[in-house]
Amino acid sequence: MQSVLVVVAQASQPSVMPQSIAQSEDYFSFFELPRRFGQDLDSLEASFYRLSRVYHPDRFTASSLEAKAVSLQKMSFLNQAYSTLKSSLLLRDYLLRLEGVDMNAVKSTLPVKMAETWFELQELAMESEGSLEVLGEKLSDFQVELVELQKATEENLKFLETQYDSQQDRSILERLAGEVQVSNYLQSLAKAVPQLLKKWRY
Repeated sequence: MQSVLVVVAQASQPSVMPQSIAQSEDYFSFFELPRRFGQDLDSLEASFYRLSRVYHPDRFTASSLEAKAVSLQKMSFLNQAYSTLKSSLLLRDYLLRLEGVDMNAVKSTLPVKMAETWFELQELAMESEGSLEVLGEKLSDFQVELVELQKATEENLKFLETQYDSQQDRSILERLAGEVQVSNYLQSLAKAVPQLLKKWRY
C-alpha cells in the first residue's frame, strides 16, 4: 500500500510533500487494487479523480521544486495507470508482463487451417488469370470464418481471466498468453485481408 502524503513542517506554514513513486510500485498497488483482470470501472474512475485531486500540480504551486517534480511524476504515473487499467486489452498485457510471463516462451496453437487458407488466397491473388469475383467470394468466406474464430478466442480469453481471478494460478496465465498470441495472429489476418484485395485490384 502506498503512503499518500507526508506533511512536512516549514517555518510557520506547513506544506505538503508527496512521496516519490517506489520502485516496487505498480499500477494496481497505486490504486490499492488486487492484481486481477476483472476491475470495477466505476470505482476505478472514482479513485482516479480522488487521486488526481491529491496529486495535481496546482496544489503544489507554493511548494519546493522537489515537491513539484514529485507531483508531476505522480500525475504522469496516475494517468498511465488509469489508461491501462480501464482498458481490458492493455490491462491484460500489463498483468501478464507484471507477473513475468514471457510471451516468446509460451507455446500457442495457431489455427493451422486459417493459415493454410490464407496462403492459398495469397497464391490466388498473385495469379494473373485469377478472377476478382472468385477471389472476392473466397475472401468473404474467409472473413466470416475469421470473425467467428476471433469471437471464440475472445470468449476463451475472458474465461481464462475469470478463472485466474478466482484461482491465481500461474499456469492459467500461461494458457492465457497462448490465447493472446492466437488473438494477435487473427487480428493481423483481419488487417491483411482488405490490403490483399486492394493490392490485387490495382
